[in-house]
Amino acid sequence: MACQKQLLSQGLHNPNDPDIYRQLLDLHPPRQRAVPAAAPLSAARLSVNLRKTFRKAKRLKAPGPSGSRNEYLRVLAMEHKDLRARLVIGLYEDFAAGLINGDLPSWFVVAWTSARLVALRKTPKPGCELHPPVPRPIPSGSAP
Repeated sequence: MACQKQLLSQGLHNPNDPDIYRQLLDLHPPRQRAVPAAAPLSAARLSVNLRKTFRKAKRLKAPGPSGSRNEYLRVLAMEHKDLRARLVIGLYEDFAAGLINGDLPSWFVVAWTSARLVALRKTPKPGCELHPPVPRPIPSGSAP
């Protein structure tokens, strides 16, 4: 709770401020080369096993950029009596394997991995109060 209070008390930078915008670009420069449309043919295919990882996900942690909480992921890894529920973890693993192996369309990967950058105000370090503020870019949800 103390961290949340401090985070909220500092607020957000205005991303339209030219100095803040320049700093954000310096931290996240434009891509220099295009992402390949497909994985190299020589690349080894990767498999994904998320059941154990999801089972061990810590409860009561903040959600990631997608908004999914660990409690949701833990439910996917449980043993279910319902056939449809039992199939979900395998489908999730197939989707993750398709994503990391480059099997999904490039337009989908761009849409899936896009996020809105929020420029948080960082608390200045002692002795640095007179320096211009440096924004802390945090991905938040999906891009509009």
